[in-house]
Amino acid sequence: MLRPASRPSYLSSTEDKAQAIAALGVDQLIQLPFTQSLAGTSAERFVTRVYGSVQMSQLWVGADFAMGHHRDGDNAALGRLARELGFKLVTVPPLYDGDAAISSTRIRQLLAVGDVESASRLLAHPYGYVGSVVPGEQRGRQLGFRTANLEPPADRAMPAHGVYAVWVSVGERRYGAVANVGVRPSFGGGRRLVEVHLIDQDEDLYGQDMRVDFLRMLRPERTFESADLLVAQICRDIESAREVFETALG
Repeated sequence: MLRPASRPSYLSSTEDKAQAIAALGVDQLIQLPFTQSLAGTSAERFVTRVYGSVQMSQLWVGADFAMGHHRDGDNAALGRLARELGFKLVTVPPLYDGDAAISSTRIRQLLAVGDVESASRLLAHPYGYVGSVVPGEQRGRQLGFRTANLEPPADRAMPAHGVYAVWVSVGERRYGAVANVGVRPSFGGGRRLVEVHLIDQDEDLYGQDMRVDFLRMLRPERTFESADLLVAQICRDIESAREVFETALG
């Protein structure tokens, strides 16, 4: 809202975050829309309001956290408010992987080069998203590989263009699949799609919600000179994906 031209893409949806918080045993989640009015509120006024509204006993923040208008609520200012109002301030140190702290920026950089394995390790779960299956141009079916097509959300971080081994979840069912993220350069390009081929399955999934979790990049997206060459490569991609699934399942 403050800098719309430079806003980063999200790593998770609001629904994903709510589910993760609920899984930790949290009884109640309150989400406040970030408006111009809220952005102009001082840290002292905001914390005092929260303290009085929910009888706050503890406030947990990151080591470099700051809140409020002009970021006036850094750890030092929040520590002073904690002493004045009578709640406990807990400052959580950064979590490191190797010599670098784990951060959303670092994870986005890994996704941008297709390193979904490292991104998933830092997240502690496979990176993925939920989308609705939309009609495609039926090219996959013409090649002998039926695909379910998903249009990536515009506000979500997506892996680099390429072919990936993925888990696909539809309701309670999970399938191994290969997914092409990109613009299909062999057919003249177009809008970016995630084209998913369920291995050893032939279900009609149009209109259904599907979750795609990325496991490993198999190869970058590239142009093929003929349909036969593309079909041969897809067969190799499927065999490579099977090996990934065998490893993942132990």
